[in-house]
Amino acid sequence: MSSTHREERIGSRYLPRIILVLLFVLFLLLGVMLWNVASALPWERTTIVIVGDPVYIQSWDEARQTLTIIPVPVDIYLEGVYGVGSLSIASLQKLEALDAKKKGLFVKSLENAFALPIVGAWSNLNPSLRFRLWWIRKWIRPDAVKMIDLESEGVIRSDVLADGGKIRIFDVYRYDAVIGNRLEVDSIRREEFRIRVVNTTEAQGLGSQGARFLSHAGMVVIAVDSEKTAQNECTMNTIWAGVSVQFIRSVFNCATMTTDPDDRANVTVRLGDDYAKGFTTSD
Repeated sequence: MSSTHREERIGSRYLPRIILVLLFVLFLLLGVMLWNVASALPWERTTIVIVGDPVYIQSWDEARQTLTIIPVPVDIYLEGVYGVGSLSIASLQKLEALDAKKKGLFVKSLENAFALPIVGAWSNLNPSLRFRLWWIRKWIRPDAVKMIDLESEGVIRSDVLADGGKIRIFDVYRYDAVIGNRLEVDSIRREEFRIRVVNTTEAQGLGSQGARFLSHAGMVVIAVDSEKTAQNECTMNTIWAGVSVQFIRSVFNCATMTTDPDDRANVTVRLGDDYAKGFTTSD
């Protein structure tokens, strides 16, 4: 037998093993990628924005294997962050593109209006997170994809400007009534934490705005109070740990004070000027 034929036989014998090794390495790398992304997410709901007309807010619930989609028309007006006032979603996008100081204006304004932590726009996500969301979506059944139609639910209503012009606006109070517990985080709901929110700033309505994030996530907000203590940082008084505490720390950038909050609450959250600077309120 020639050496050439012998080499071909050896090659054909080891080729399947080489392919198996390569596949193993590939799946190992994918597993590491997913693990890294999962470790960066402290709770099992991930929400993103897909830019277009309409804008789509998509929220994946990995624990329940559901996907909630909210189409948002770009002509509706809502309260923008950074003190820009009430603008249409299309205008918020344009303003951010024109002013470098307004970075994040579009996504943060949606986050504020919907009281829902948004990791970013799909186009700006890192490849690992894109792959993870694609993988989750692959296993979600069609009947587990839920649409929330803001118009049919009465969340979008007409308003008349001083000059007689008509606009469509986002009704925050109607949205909160409609959304209820539809976007809650299962692990947070099961902890049943009672939360007291305290606004320590001069910004009216800041406590109520913070409470919206917590209620939508599945926590029980038992009180929203004001204290003129004029602190800069958000602080969180609690002796507890858990997903709820991680959520509060992440959303409000809170420093944890390991002291008993009070007799009624598991956690007392005091919102300071640092949080107020990023948001406007309509109360």
